Formats: sequence, C-alpha cells, structure tokens
Amino acid sequence: MKPLNRWKFSIALVAIILVVFFGLEIWSSYFSQAGRQNRERQANYQKYLSVQNKYEAAMKADTYGGKTPEETLGMFIDALKKGDIELASKYFVLREDGSRDPQWLEGLKEKEDDKKLEEITNLLSRAKSAGSSIENHYGFEILDNLGESTADIGLSFNIYSQVWKIESL
Repeated sequence: MKPLNRWKFSIALVAIILVVFFGLEIWSSYFSQAGRQNRERQANYQKYLSVQNKYEAAMKADTYGGKTPEETLGMFIDALKKGDIELASKYFVLREDGSRDPQWLEGLKEKEDDKKLEEITNLLSRAKSAGSSIENHYGFEILDNLGESTADIGLSFNIYSQVWKIESL
C-alpha cells in the first residue's frame, strides 16, 4: 500500500469510528428509551427545584408571627380585638405552594359578620399551654368550666423566617 493511501485509509477509519461512536452516543442520549427517561427525569427534577425554591422564598418572606408560640397567639388575639382580620389571617401557616389559604380569611370574615370575634377572642384568651413532644410544633388547649378540653390550637415553627405560625384552630 502506498503511504498516501495508508493515510487516506487511516483517516477514513478514524472518521468511521468517530461517526459510529458519536452516533451511538446521540442515540443513547436522545432517542433511546433510557435517554428519554433520563431527560424526563431531569425535567421533573428541575420542576421540583423550581417549586422548592418558590416555597422557600415564600416561607422566608412570611414574617407574620412571634418568636414564641405564646407571642404568635397573643398577636393573633390582638389583631382580632382590633377587628383587623386581614392581619389576623396572616398568622396562619402557608399552604404547600407557598400561598395563603383563603379559607382562613373567609372564616374570619364570616365570624366578623356574625359578630362573633369578641366571643372568639375571649375563648382564645383562655388558652393554656399544652406543650409538645414534637420538635417545631406546639399546642394550646381551651378548657371548659369542668376542666375538659373543648378546643385545641396547634402552631408550627417556620424554620425559614424563624416565627411561629398557627396551624390549626
């Protein structure tokens, strides 16, 4: 074989090997079932990160609440006494998507329309600490005249903004 033909043959062989290699790589990355699944998995992971980042940003911005469960409950009661149900509704935990649950505000408006805010504030003012064995959760209970529990109030700690939020009432 002539030296020039050997070079041509070598270059052609390398070119064929490269085409086959890159063709297989493209096939496995983009067109094979595993490649499609991997791209889908990556897209889902990016969606998850986006949702998680939005949630964390909302939680960090949610600074309505006190440094203690007692302080948050007191702030909530004060807002109700002043008739500021908009503010009072901000002491509740955010939903999983990082938004405020409109049901809390609607429920408070309903109680305001029924002229029951004073009754509720009087009831909440009788809340006694029930504590908690679960980290970042705290409870209060409201007792009747016989010492029986008639209502529970649950709070949870927002680790992002370092405030206590009302979880259940």
